[in-house]
Amino acid sequence: MSPIPEHLLTGIPRIDREHQALVELIDGIDGVCVIDNAADCHGCILSVRDECAGKLATLLATLKEYMQAHFRYEERLMIDWAVPQDHLAEHQAAHRLIENRFHDLLDEYTYAKNSAATARKVAAELREWLVDHLDNYDGQLAVYVASEDRF
Repeated sequence: MSPIPEHLLTGIPRIDREHQALVELIDGIDGVCVIDNAADCHGCILSVRDECAGKLATLLATLKEYMQAHFRYEERLMIDWAVPQDHLAEHQAAHRLIENRFHDLLDEYTYAKNSAATARKVAAELREWLVDHLDNYDGQLAVYVASEDRF
């Protein structure tokens, strides 16, 4: 997905940079398998499977921390800018939903024996969530920010 399509940019420099960093982390998760086009881990030796599993665990933990920090920043910005309460509440609820769904993914996939398939599935779901969130929530935030001529 790199880079973020122009229609999903907010025009808020830090938010757009952080969204791009999220995309790059997701791309890293998608590419965790060191064997091109491997459908699963069954043909790999144990040391390679362990390497992929370690990379996946590290990237997922990094993504979780980065995502939570990004959500806190966006929410603080919306409060500071006095974004309408209905948008703020819906946007915060969307963030909590993503965090909960991500936590479920971590629970489901952390102990998976197949890092290659797991990484691709997780990355696909994360991309879907990100695009949906940018389109439905951050796009509205961008409209509000533009109407207030903040940048």
